[in-house]
Amino acid sequence: MSETTVDVVLPTMGSSVTEATVTTWLKSVGDTVTDGEPLCEVSTDKVDTEIPAPAGGVLSEILVAEGDTVQLGQPLARLSHEQPGSPAPIRPVAATGPRTPSTTQPSQGLRAQPSAPPVSAVLPAPGIVVRFDPEASADEVLRRATRSPIASPAARQLTAAHDVTLDDVTGTGRQGRVRVDDVRLHVEAHLPAQAPAPQAPAPQVSPSTSPPVSPATSGEGQVPSGYSTVPYTAVRLSPRRRAIAEHMLRSRATSAHASVEAEIDLGRLSAIRDELNEARRIRQRKTMSFLPLIARATVVALRTHRELNASVAGNQLLQWTSVNLGFAVDTPEGLLVPVVREADELTAESIADRIADASGRARERRITADELTGGTFTISNLGSVRSVSGIPVINQPQVAILVTGAVVRRPWVQTLADGTESIGIRPIMRANLTFDHRVIDGAEAGRCLNLIREHLESWPTDAYQ
Repeated sequence: MSETTVDVVLPTMGSSVTEATVTTWLKSVGDTVTDGEPLCEVSTDKVDTEIPAPAGGVLSEILVAEGDTVQLGQPLARLSHEQPGSPAPIRPVAATGPRTPSTTQPSQGLRAQPSAPPVSAVLPAPGIVVRFDPEASADEVLRRATRSPIASPAARQLTAAHDVTLDDVTGTGRQGRVRVDDVRLHVEAHLPAQAPAPQAPAPQVSPSTSPPVSPATSGEGQVPSGYSTVPYTAVRLSPRRRAIAEHMLRSRATSAHASVEAEIDLGRLSAIRDELNEARRIRQRKTMSFLPLIARATVVALRTHRELNASVAGNQLLQWTSVNLGFAVDTPEGLLVPVVREADELTAESIADRIADASGRARERRITADELTGGTFTISNLGSVRSVSGIPVINQPQVAILVTGAVVRRPWVQTLADGTESIGIRPIMRANLTFDHRVIDGAEAGRCLNLIREHLESWPTDAYQ
């Protein structure tokens, strides 16, 4: 047999994902893996996912450490495997009599395993021919190796560098695996308190000159100028939080952000929603919030204002022929934006079911990368956290985003059927449409938002439902 190597590369995870951060290595150098078995976990600004082995073999080299960021197509590790040739001979296990379990007590500092079977219980009977199964053997070793927690190679190196034992660190990875971030957090939490370094005397500044300005530094471990005596706790940003921050900054640098706002009377929509929810209760389906109805009115308006359902490509505006509606979901790991594809072809109730399903799976970390890509327009509902308004950042490569606030009962001027006006208490929602000013002007964005308002305030036909 001849030995060959295979590179494990960062695969494509959607059109807008160009890099990822390696968060956890699930295998160590020398481990035997099968085709498709997870090797490591990576995190992007959209989702956490596992990278599978492209072939079976032995993990011969890890090229990227935990916490490092890699680009699309960059090798993460290297596998070695043997090309098939003549089959390896099957060797019989030497016939041995049953072994007597050792009665030696566990050494100091090691935990006893009273429930572990004797060695003879896992040996084959004399004369039985067996093949060596590396996977089963590795599982057995891990099951029995209770003297030290399972940890990634990088985490083990970090504990040695800081004179920390793995038993002292709480692992947050799969099956309690200790990751690099777990070791770092443990080390930071147990650092001895240190008095602030003595400050150099302030320079004397003559009245005719301006004092020197020290720019605030943002690097790791650096404190902004003038804050050296202010107590603080350093909290490391997660890989996803860092990726989200980079994505938001890139969006600000790419698009010319501008916004228009409107206040919308949801009195009629409240009655429509109550009717729909009563029918859904009879059919034993979950009740609807306002969001699916707002989404339905939005996709109808985008049929008219196609320039807001688009992306910029050089000197061209790509106007998408269907509305793939993204909606922001708040998860414990950060913001995710699942996409409801061809939402303009769905009823409000169908949109509600899609949103409920994807939101639940996003919060449970069961959403896939494909479900987070291909969006053409995004809605972010701040009403879920009782915020009345907000100015969002456009989700690249889209050119617009709608933010809706909490529905608040307020005094409101109403025009009656005879043309007179009166003041009543109405459910009012504020909506913000932020758009890329490179693509359209404020007047056109205002007309689109006004059309959404008209749909929500009138809801004239069953076609919207």
